[in-house]
Amino acid sequence: MRIGINCLYLIPGRVGGTETYLRNILKELANLDQENEYILFTNDACAGTFGPLPDKWIEVHCPFSPFNKIKRVYWEQFVFPNHVRKAKVDLLHSPGYVSPLKVSCATVVTIHDMHYHYFPETFSLAKQLYWKYYIPRSAEKADRVLGCSENARLDIIKVLGLPPEKVVAPLEAAADFFFNDYPPAETLDFLAQKNIQKPYLLSVATFNRHKNMEGVVRCFNQVRPQLEKPYQLVLAGIRSDAYEKVMAEIDKSPYKTDIRVLEALPIEKLPYLYRGAELFLLLSYFEGFGLPILEAMASGVPVICSNRTSLPEIAGDAGIVVDPDNEPELARRVVELLENPGKRELMREQGFHRAREFSWTRTARETLVVYHEAYDAWKAKKR
Repeated sequence: MRIGINCLYLIPGRVGGTETYLRNILKELANLDQENEYILFTNDACAGTFGPLPDKWIEVHCPFSPFNKIKRVYWEQFVFPNHVRKAKVDLLHSPGYVSPLKVSCATVVTIHDMHYHYFPETFSLAKQLYWKYYIPRSAEKADRVLGCSENARLDIIKVLGLPPEKVVAPLEAAADFFFNDYPPAETLDFLAQKNIQKPYLLSVATFNRHKNMEGVVRCFNQVRPQLEKPYQLVLAGIRSDAYEKVMAEIDKSPYKTDIRVLEALPIEKLPYLYRGAELFLLLSYFEGFGLPILEAMASGVPVICSNRTSLPEIAGDAGIVVDPDNEPELARRVVELLENPGKRELMREQGFHRAREFSWTRTARETLVVYHEAYDAWKAKKR
């Protein structure tokens, strides 16, 4: 089988968790699958960023810039299908929510969450119209739809009205390098470069409204005066629609000089940031998966997260789950944990074991099964 991977949405360092998903899936498929052929369809921004490709893998460069959104949609929907046909692709996987609607092969689309449905105000009007038109049609056309958590899977089924057997949710995982040992001196050097002093609280999330980063700032405002040590707060993520709102919340904080904001940090630097933290907070109102929870746990950091959507599913019994709108209770749980070293150590151990329960190898193996199911379903429809 010739499997095409639609990378046309990818802008390295700019699309958050969907890039993490794509690169880890491709890495593991390359290790697992010695039978099928793979074609990576790339744009001007991501061409050549996947490193040396193994045997039976090739890259086809589609010459357009994904920064021009109109051109990207035009290419994906009206030009790209010709490239897929010429490459004699048997199955096309589109990992970025939307698939071309006019391809004549089996299709799989990954819909990471139903963000556009629940939080349409996060997007421009043009982006809302794009998602509302193309996501449902991509899902309807697809022979299989991939989610990334059971919560996301049930959302996709409910909102898009899909048959349950069509939607599968291979769980994601923390990348292997988060589990590695790093010399403490390297962590300290990194923190010094970023003007970060221990101890500090950490939150890693895109600056979207539903990520509730301003809620993290308000939590810090309540917690900071109750602590004996002069804690800092570090927020790391990609600038998005709520960035100015978060910065305004920081500006009015009485502890704003102790708040650090890191934008678009390279993923290979994240382990240092996690490992230096005393506590990790993810207070989102909505997540398709919640990968930073597992990254923090793999790095040995205790986790407090919101009780919304997929986060309790991912944290399991290894994290503390709270209502992000109950700010007094949230602050109380944070202070209790920071003042209890024994509890933090226990949570570090539990979190590390919890993160080990997830594996990109398993994700890729289950995805490969879905490829074969989708191809068989497509062939059956063609008869």
